[in-house]
Amino acid sequence: MGKWQEMLRVQDKHCSTPDAQPLTEEEISKMVLKPRSGYKKGLGMRPSSSLRTPASSSTTQYIQQLEGQIDEL
Repeated sequence: MGKWQEMLRVQDKHCSTPDAQPLTEEEISKMVLKPRSGYKKGLGMRPSSSLRTPASSSTTQYIQQLEGQIDEL
């Protein structure tokens, strides 16, 4: 069964109960497609691990130099 047919089946099953409110497209998508690991709606994919590595000593020294210049102002 294709994903589209499964989405229709989920909506039909949900709406078969009395007084049921139709599911939104987002709710159906979450139920059928499942959220992707590391993905946050509106934020996209999480940063790669290379962006979370500690700064090198030269970068740290440069930052300290800039902070010193800011303090002098």
